[in-house]
Amino acid sequence: MFRPPRASHCSLCDNCVDRFDHHCPWVGNCVGKRNYRYFYTFVVSLSFLAVFVFACAVTHVALLARGAGLAAALRATPASAVVAAVCFLSVWSVLGLAGFHTYLASTDQTTNEDIKGSFSTRRGVSNPNPYSRGNACANCWHVLCGPLAPSLIDRT
Repeated sequence: MFRPPRASHCSLCDNCVDRFDHHCPWVGNCVGKRNYRYFYTFVVSLSFLAVFVFACAVTHVALLARGAGLAAALRATPASAVVAAVCFLSVWSVLGLAGFHTYLASTDQTTNEDIKGSFSTRRGVSNPNPYSRGNACANCWHVLCGPLAPSLIDRT
């Protein structure tokens, strides 16, 4: 059976995925050629949301602490303190994930190719990425805004 370049079989979904990036347990499906831009948008918007909620919670506690002090503000609104703590701990992983996928989009790689080291320098031998468009902006444009390929599933 013919397997297109960059396609891979997902053992969890039992599907062949074109431009296979990874199987995401958080969204419950494979991320590949036809849904990568939506996954990337989800991760970046989640990063903005985590930073925004953290900033709002810290601002709320700070405004309450202006008059009465930090201890009184934390007693008055423990939920804001908990939200700030949870956002502070989670924002680093979400921002890291968004940064990693920004790097992948700018180099036109997939997570699978990056983990395998398909286009890295090994033992002094350069192995350039044949799919790269030459610069980061062109790669991001192609990956995130390029034409969406039609589905290969024949539903008739």
